Amino acid sequence: MRFRGRGLQRRHQGRLGALLQVVALLFFLPILGGGTPALRATLALGLADCARQAMPGPGAASGSGRRVDPLSIWSLSLAMELLWRPASITSISLQLSYAATLGLILFWAPCHAYVMAVWHRYTPTPHWGSDSLGKPRHAAWPWVIRVSSSYLVGGLLASVVATLSTLPFIWIHFGEWSPVGVIGTLILLPFVAAGLFLGWCYAALPWLVPTAWAAWPFEQIPIWLERFDAWAWTPHLLPERPPFLIAALFSMATLALLMGKVGKGSHRMGIDRIVQRLALGLGCALLLPSVSPPSNMTVHVCDVGHGTAILVRMPCGRNWLFDAGSRDRKGVANRAILPLIRKYSIDALHVVISHGDRDHQAALARVASRVKVLSYTGPALSFGFEKSTSITQVGLDWDMGRGTLQSSSCRLKRCRSKILRGLDQHGNEGSRNLWVECDGRAVLLCGDAEDDGLMNILPHLDSKQPLAALLIPHHGSKQKNLRCLISHTRPEQVWFSASKRSPLAQSWPYMKTTTRWTARDGGWSEEFKPIKQWAGNLNTAPP
Repeated sequence: MRFRGRGLQRRHQGRLGALLQVVALLFFLPILGGGTPALRATLALGLADCARQAMPGPGAASGSGRRVDPLSIWSLSLAMELLWRPASITSISLQLSYAATLGLILFWAPCHAYVMAVWHRYTPTPHWGSDSLGKPRHAAWPWVIRVSSSYLVGGLLASVVATLSTLPFIWIHFGEWSPVGVIGTLILLPFVAAGLFLGWCYAALPWLVPTAWAAWPFEQIPIWLERFDAWAWTPHLLPERPPFLIAALFSMATLALLMGKVGKGSHRMGIDRIVQRLALGLGCALLLPSVSPPSNMTVHVCDVGHGTAILVRMPCGRNWLFDAGSRDRKGVANRAILPLIRKYSIDALHVVISHGDRDHQAALARVASRVKVLSYTGPALSFGFEKSTSITQVGLDWDMGRGTLQSSSCRLKRCRSKILRGLDQHGNEGSRNLWVECDGRAVLLCGDAEDDGLMNILPHLDSKQPLAALLIPHHGSKQKNLRCLISHTRPEQVWFSASKRSPLAQSWPYMKTTTRWTARDGGWSEEFKPIKQWAGNLNTAPP
């Protein structure tokens, strides 16, 4: 009907054809599954075809239609989606999709022109038709070389532009990014293209195209994603910053690029330089670490329900993570541990896992994939990764049998620590315990040992030095050796990392001792002030 007319006037043929094409796209949308990416592609295609058949602008030739303006289609698509579902404005899917598309519309062409201009300025003019000896190449080679170079340069530049355009939303929502995604997109696109082509061939001629052929490209994508995940800085934690400062940084960077793109006048160039310098200064301030080690030992106890996750920060820069798991809560790494690591700009950890239960190590795989593990002491890890491939390749394996493993004193002569284990066996009684001290204030973090595994570590503790804080073993279960533990350590504070089912936390018999309980008080941070005569004066400095 569009091309033959069927009796319609010429000026109505294109409009009717565009209407039928939009209807066909709407019918095709449910076949694609009706997902938001398919919906946005349908909106863009439908609006682009309608634009060609719209009334021409003032002074344009009759029947010429409207120019397809990508920015107008982007704006109209976004407006239609928000009118249909206003609540979707907070959707990360919508924000990432439209941010990436807007960045490509505004900046890909000028960036590509700039890169090509620099390339041609500093490289000789290529002669695709002949080789280095001047002999003519095969007719297909110049075309292959031009297409390959265009794909590599243009695709890589498009991936960089899209990644930087979505970075503010990724920073605010996730707090981490993967620089390898810039190259990963370029590598995965051929698999997507091959999958789409073979998929259409299979849909049209299923008796000629085997199913395995059509599925092969999509089977390769997760394999390559797993390879990318093993690269360094994948993913990489971004420092925690206020969202309004992140938005201000990228707004100023966008404004500087737009001003450089629009005009070259002297006045505009001066403002352009000012905005660029402001964006550069703010970017350095936001990206560079701004948190120094604490002045005193600080312990952060996370509320993880039935489980344990405790971060210890020392003045010398050492950071200890004792246990990382929960039995009744999900997302311990993302919701409890990693926010602390981002907040204090921690890039390396010494990890101690008391024993192999889920409520003590389940979240470590995700933490270890984002922060360097300098040393690991604990059982063979079984939740999320293998110990041999994820821990010992990046740090020292300090695991131990029965006894004490003591670290050297710090460079400031203020801090020291040791790991204690009462029994060399699996299970609760084989739990490892972490003792940390700074300026005469000591904290003992216990695992789940409460019988011989607990009693065997007491001789390794100085009974003359009271503890500043004690984490009660086994989440506050009833223990027959409790009186001996309290009399030997004489803690100022007693902590319970436990859910609401904790017998000792519910009925603590020693009323003079301060108690803190994660189920009752939530998570907390405790800074331990130094004892003056001990500050910077450790008696021993073991190897």
